[in-house]
Amino acid sequence: MKSTIAFPNLFGGFELSVNRVAFSIGRFEVYWYGLLIAIAVCLAVVLVLMAAKKYNINEDDLLNICLIGIIVGVISARLLYVLGRLDQEWTFADILNVRDGGMSIFGALIGGFIATAIYCKIKKINFLKLADLVVPYIALAQAIGRWGNFINKEAYGIPVRPSSILSSLAMTSMKIGGNVAGSIEEELYKLGLVDASLVANVNGNTFDYIGVHPTFFYESILNLSLFLILILVARNGKYFNGRSLCIYMASYGLYRFFIEGIRIDPLYLFDTGIKLSRLIALISAIFFGIMLILITILRSKDKKLFMKALIDEEEIQVGKSDYKDLLTDKDTYIPDNNTEIDTTSNDDKKIEKEDSVDK
Repeated sequence: MKSTIAFPNLFGGFELSVNRVAFSIGRFEVYWYGLLIAIAVCLAVVLVLMAAKKYNINEDDLLNICLIGIIVGVISARLLYVLGRLDQEWTFADILNVRDGGMSIFGALIGGFIATAIYCKIKKINFLKLADLVVPYIALAQAIGRWGNFINKEAYGIPVRPSSILSSLAMTSMKIGGNVAGSIEEELYKLGLVDASLVANVNGNTFDYIGVHPTFFYESILNLSLFLILILVARNGKYFNGRSLCIYMASYGLYRFFIEGIRIDPLYLFDTGIKLSRLIALISAIFFGIMLILITILRSKDKKLFMKALIDEEEIQVGKSDYKDLLTDKDTYIPDNNTEIDTTSNDDKKIEKEDSVDK
């Protein structure tokens, strides 16, 4: 079924005709939503495998982790969605029917990370190093997958005030006064968000529509930006294991917290009225943000023992402090160029000392 999505204020105004069905195989319809997610996941897996050599992780283990993480992630994404919609009556068949939509990215992340951590524990793989490898491509997959929400006309926000600087991005799916069934406006009517003061004014002319925040677009752009930042971070060899993971979880949690604040289709924590995804986003931003700051401070102590340097200007060589083993990956840790690491073993030092005594 085709529908129209319009951006009346963007580039002078334009409309797009979209169909949620990408193609059909007999009577089986393949939706754009699922197709885009499948493309995003496959691309992420390929890129992870291409980057695996730098992290010295076996490709067979990576393929196993990707397979397990995807399967568990899909299941947990659906379960968290159902948990956030307990106001509906769910049968077991309804829960399994993911084709009707209803997935939570936080559920996918939580389930996928837990399953991966268990596998890493069994196989004795450094989970934090693995997470640093994977999270940039998770952000990229999210950026692509969010466009499935656009085609489905979902994951949008509250109406945009005509005076807002974001009014040019306001989107709508049907003009008010016509048939609003299945449109964005229908949801606005149900929520009591239709307000005459929100009817936009374009080029001096009043149009009968209400534009809403395209929150799927906001998140897609932010995810793409986060992907580029994480790629730049990964190119720096001087890092602690888990740094990219902390940056990803703290950053995604932060902007997702604000995006959830303006979405009109949130998941709720039972009947408390608390937005479930917003609560998880807040916890993620705070916890991983604090971890990132604390570990960075400890690493700075490893580099210069900052407090000691303030007192007597004595600098300690990198890799020789009490903090040198803190989350350090010996395969990728690179000392400063002007730092010489004493690789002489204790036995060799003892022999040298005895020789000097004999002389």
